[in-house]
Amino acid sequence: MIEGLFDREAYQMAQVLMDKSLMKHQAIASNIANIETPGYKRVDLDPAFEKKLHEAMKNGDTKALDKFEHRLTVDTNTPSVRPDGNNVKLENEMLAMNRNALEYEFLSKYMGKSFGKIKSAITGRAS
Repeated sequence: MIEGLFDREAYQMAQVLMDKSLMKHQAIASNIANIETPGYKRVDLDPAFEKKLHEAMKNGDTKALDKFEHRLTVDTNTPSVRPDGNNVKLENEMLAMNRNALEYEFLSKYMGKSFGKIKSAITGRAS
């Protein structure tokens, strides 16, 4: 019975988006940690992931979400900002980190409210 609650489209989408947010944070942290590493190329989520996620949302295909691979790829499109080939800009990474933190906070509140409703239904009391 409870498994049906976790099969809902909105819950599955939120779960995938939280996983995406975690991977994005790992990429940003790696980029900031290597800001002074000569020749380092920034990493980010695979652009194909964003495209697949958008298509699945548009088509309402929640089964496709289970097959998504969250992986990081080297960003070869961003030009080097230093003579040694490093292409990490601290300002860009900090902006991306702030945006990602807001997205994660929103998703965690959404998930928390969903679990609160389940708890309320089980206990018969509002949280």
